Amino acid sequence: MTIESRRPNLTAKQEKFCQNIALHHMTQHDAYINSYDAQNMLPATIDENASRMANSSKIKARLLELYNMTATPAVLSAQEKRQILADIARANLTDFIDENGQVRLNSKSSRALKEYYIKTRVDKFGNPIKTSSVKIIDAIQAIAEDNKMAGHYAPSKHLIGNVDLTPELIDKTRNETL
Repeated sequence: MTIESRRPNLTAKQEKFCQNIALHHMTQHDAYINSYDAQNMLPATIDENASRMANSSKIKARLLELYNMTATPAVLSAQEKRQILADIARANLTDFIDENGQVRLNSKSSRALKEYYIKTRVDKFGNPIKTSSVKIIDAIQAIAEDNKMAGHYAPSKHLIGNVDLTPELIDKTRNETL
């Protein structure tokens, strides 16, 4: 894929930004620096511009096009990864329990399954008691990972200030009278 094969409604720099993300797996920040020669810009400005650009409908459409062109069965596309994270974030413990109160592992939310076990113990009358436990992946972690992949974090804020660190010598001799 070269710049010459870009979509007619994108500039060469926008196409390079898209290709850097989709084909070269760069972050939005790095793709923006590479595409716009922005090494001398403040990091917050780069992040703000890259985020705004990535949220443009033209850029989103081109990225989806590039992702679809490069997706192979052996490698998950970014969209597939985000779908898995969405499935995990939407999972509930109730998805793993059928109408009889039994654990059901082949639910639509099985991607979110973190741990499952059955314990059998005997009560004081000799009756076996089975206890099952289901744990799912934390939805907040899945959402945070999706935010990282999509670049949805706000640009970081940096405080820039000038401080004068020139030492000043102060005479501390005592004037004592006797």
